[in-house]
Amino acid sequence: MSILTVQHLEKHFENTKVLNDISFSLEEGQALSIIGSSGSGKTTLLRCLNFLETPDAGTITVQDKVLFDADHHANCSEKEIRKNRLHFGMVFQSFNLFPQYTALENVTLARELMAKDSGESKEAIRAAGMELLDQMGLADRAGHYPHQLSGGQQQRVAIARALALHPDILCFDTKGDIFGTHQSIIPFCQLIVKHLGKLHTQFIKLVLLWIDMDNLFILRHIAVLIDKGKLKMNRTVKII
Repeated sequence: MSILTVQHLEKHFENTKVLNDISFSLEEGQALSIIGSSGSGKTTLLRCLNFLETPDAGTITVQDKVLFDADHHANCSEKEIRKNRLHFGMVFQSFNLFPQYTALENVTLARELMAKDSGESKEAIRAAGMELLDQMGLADRAGHYPHQLSGGQQQRVAIARALALHPDILCFDTKGDIFGTHQSIIPFCQLIVKHLGKLHTQFIKLVLLWIDMDNLFILRHIAVLIDKGKLKMNRTVKII
């Protein structure tokens, strides 16, 4: 079953067509590497998937549910858009941690804001946040502010924050070399799998990464190449 299907997605900024008829689908458990030169539309694609940008055409479907249809978007309320975003977790290029909040507060903020509707207690939210940080090896940094953390520690806080709402799809808007050497990527992926298994939470079924060519064949399964907003390649790559 396709967990994510993107059909004929387009995005314009004034007279510039940044995404032009982008279509692909992914099955449960697959990973996608989005590659392309700077300015090719990689980040815009991820932002459209997260509803941080509104596509001008096309559809986005997750688990057979149409989350976005450009032909009917005008009827979509802000509340529905926020609900649709919950299917996606996002790790931004610069991590975008809130400087005024501690590592733990960054991880728990979204769930605390949602607690008015969910009824989840602050104690439960804090405990879940601490467990996430522990899985990322940051339990002893829970009370530290972003400026007190290294770049790698800030990234792991950003990953914990992205995992906090149990998304179906995890997106990394970052090059693969942010993870370090080739040898560090596989343990990183294993860390996420270990974390999810230990917590017995809803499993993330898809990981979206856009990375540099040097690290491409470390990850599985699908690679797409975007050039000047158009999909130029969509193929399975060998796992090593």
